[in-house]
Amino acid sequence: MDSLLYLAIGVLLGLAVGYGLAAAKKTKASNAEVELAASRATADGLAAQLMQLKTELETRAKLEAQTLAEENRILQELTPVRDRMAKMQSKIEELEKERLEQFSTIKQQLIESQEQQRTLGENTRALAGALNNKNASAR
Repeated sequence: MDSLLYLAIGVLLGLAVGYGLAAAKKTKASNAEVELAASRATADGLAAQLMQLKTELETRAKLEAQTLAEENRILQELTPVRDRMAKMQSKIEELEKERLEQFSTIKQQLIESQEQQRTLGENTRALAGALNNKNASAR
């Protein structure tokens, strides 16, 4: 009977140790499962962020391409305007040159007219003086 008692105590101790080890393993397995689930959640979150960033990058690239295309279209549309502006600028410069030449010519004509006026005035005074002297001598 003592053997049976020792056997029963041994079985009970074995069960207790086995149960304790199983519980410890289960806790470790639970912790590992929790860590695995957390890692998977983190990986899923990072994958979602990556997809969001990829979508945002694609959107920005499309927007940039559209903006560049719009700028190119505007530049092409403005090319004739730029050409016309250059022609107008050239014409304005030509007209300004002609205007300066005309003013120079007018200025020269005014100077000549003033000189002729002065000469005419001197001649008129000289003739008036000569007539006065002739009239004074004739009396």
